[in-house]
Amino acid sequence: MTQADVYLIRRIAGGEVYKLTSALRVGRKEGCEILLTDIDASRLHARLTVEESGAHIEDLNSTNGTFVNDTRIAGKRLLAAGDSLRFVEEQFEVALESSQERRAAWQPPKVGTVGIEGWRRRVEQESSGTDPALTPVDQPCLVVLAGMGPGRRIELLAPPRSAKKWTIGSDADRDIRFMEVGVSGFHATFSTDGRHWKIVDEMSKNGVIVNKEPVLERFLGHGDRIGLGPVVCQLLLPGGKVVGGDAGAPRAVVRPPSAPSGAFARLSAAIGTMLGRVLRWRR
Repeated sequence: MTQADVYLIRRIAGGEVYKLTSALRVGRKEGCEILLTDIDASRLHARLTVEESGAHIEDLNSTNGTFVNDTRIAGKRLLAAGDSLRFVEEQFEVALESSQERRAAWQPPKVGTVGIEGWRRRVEQESSGTDPALTPVDQPCLVVLAGMGPGRRIELLAPPRSAKKWTIGSDADRDIRFMEVGVSGFHATFSTDGRHWKIVDEMSKNGVIVNKEPVLERFLGHGDRIGLGPVVCQLLLPGGKVVGGDAGAPRAVVRPPSAPSGAFARLSAAIGTMLGRVLRWRR
């Protein structure tokens, strides 16, 4: 940890963020910097501190315990960015904000006040600067450009030429989880049929934006930038090529055709015929 780094404690439900620049008391007692509402939490449950060696959490002999990464701790414990904290049923996460990240930090708005145009501008802002799409990759992946953990790579592992689907959202059971305020619980579905890549908006509150354009469903190509509320990612594919312009300029991308394949069209027609027969029979 450098002097310019600041630890952040983020409440999962609600999204409140607490900067750990001095000791923070956690509990139900009025006056605690992090106030717990669960009736089974202790009045003085735990204490968070920051020292030369990093951030620490200490359980203050609470009745129901303090958990780090779902393991109950005794006494004091050193924390790392990405650790999860739990006090009874209330959950938090630990993040590390560098001075560089703070200069480009997104300030969480009140939910519903930004709208699709605000997120569109967010994607436009992230279209400047160094383009990760210029970096060759061995595995398909998403690179986080904006949101918590910029630069993080999420590998999209699937058997060669096989179909696979990933759910995206803030809910705990999502395959790809973003916990920023503005990401819906079930925000989108990301899928591949082994050759083509596609994203579908699952009726999210703040929408899906691909290369500055709001979409409900879109086939994707190497280098496409995807906005999910306040989160902006870029899709990187092995052997992908981005066409034209400098790194910061808007780009045309090599993308698969959006028309369904012949096999898919035949399958759709067969399903339609079967449904028509069922409806006629029921009449």
